[in-house]
Amino acid sequence: MKVERLDNGYFIFFNSSYIGNIPSKKEDIIVLVKDLLLKKRYILHLSGFYKVKVYFDSKVGIFLILNLLDRLNNDLELRVVVYMNDKIYFKTKDYFSLPKNVVTYCYQSYYFCEASKVSFSNLEFGEYIFGERLYPYYFLWKKCRSLQ
Repeated sequence: MKVERLDNGYFIFFNSSYIGNIPSKKEDIIVLVKDLLLKKRYILHLSGFYKVKVYFDSKVGIFLILNLLDRLNNDLELRVVVYMNDKIYFKTKDYFSLPKNVVTYCYQSYYFCEASKVSFSNLEFGEYIFGERLYPYYFLWKKCRSLQ
């Protein structure tokens, strides 16, 4: 689990080994996310009304972006939005940290591949990107030759 404090909320990553099997139905993912956040509520000091954006890959894990919309008493209310078909990529400057024989893209001094192809041991060499953080690269990158 990884937690980052944002200006108006949190970024939380639960890897697949922490969660176990990630459901494939939207409704089941919403239930899973609400359960996870209710369990971590007091550790993270969550209270108020949050919009939760959910990005996931069954091999990688679940990425949550929590945006605080309104402060309530001590209640916690969640509006969960699941992005079912969004791609998640791994971004790195170290080409050799990417696995061999995968489709690799490049833009400026960065290299990208699908997140599900990267092992957790390589995470120190890059970061996961998805959603709005992916857009500046997605339309500009070019396919690179992969390592054999």
